[in-house]
Amino acid sequence: MSNPLVESPSDTTVPQPPLHALRWHDPLIDRLGHDPRTRYVERFWLGILGPSTTP
Repeated sequence: MSNPLVESPSDTTVPQPPLHALRWHDPLIDRLGHDPRTRYVERFWLGILGPSTTP
């Protein structure tokens, strides 16, 4: 099954612009939040958010 947004009718891939992700700087969350690389996030949030959301 092909994805019409990614492939043209001739089954040729259409170039997509690159996705740029930037860090969201928030001093309050940086100070009070949880680093996504901690055991807390892995233990309690990984199963809810999924593996693509945690490093």
